[in-house]
Amino acid sequence: MYKAYVLNQTHRTDRKELMNQYFKDAPFFLEFTPGVQYQNPYSTRRQDKYDAVALTHLELLKQAKRNGEKTLFLLEDDCVPCADYIERWTQIKEFLDANLELWETFNGGQLGIDTVKRVYKFSKHNLMLEAIGGSNSHFMYFNVDKVLPKLQATFGLDERQEIDIYYTMKCLNFAVFPFLGDQAIGFSDIQDCNRDVSDLYTVAKETMASKLSQFLI
Repeated sequence: MYKAYVLNQTHRTDRKELMNQYFKDAPFFLEFTPGVQYQNPYSTRRQDKYDAVALTHLELLKQAKRNGEKTLFLLEDDCVPCADYIERWTQIKEFLDANLELWETFNGGQLGIDTVKRVYKFSKHNLMLEAIGGSNSHFMYFNVDKVLPKLQATFGLDERQEIDIYYTMKCLNFAVFPFLGDQAIGFSDIQDCNRDVSDLYTVAKETMASKLSQFLI
């Protein structure tokens, strides 16, 4: 088995329990990390939280590099896996691991894709897309040697983007359709409020199904 890190604030034991339940049959084990705590007196509290996520990604990538690992698998604790994710993720992961020269980041729940450049069709129910634009980072797979130097050079710049958007705009990024994971309804630690993104996922699924209709046959 291999490892998936889960970004999970220590007090969110409710989410930890759900993640253990959701992924109890997964071909990987979960390692929970509270991540980096970060405060900048010149930024908003919400920006601090996005920066903390970016710093957590950076520290985990550095650790993977020190350990000689080529990839890093990272989930957020509001990730809800889709029913058929194991078979589909296994297909994609095997391809990514065998073709490290082709990609930098993989996003299993990317919303709001602007442009699709290439499509790899594993089956009509499992399309991997070279995708530009969009957001969300609750199901991420990183090519360590390619993403680490980019993130090291970027963090701390005044005009930085939220980290999920950064990956979709600045990296050779792949997404998947249908999604491998949705986001849970409930309290958002970054937004400090209850959040329901189910409508966003419904619209995204309909939009992408139309955009990719030629491959869904």
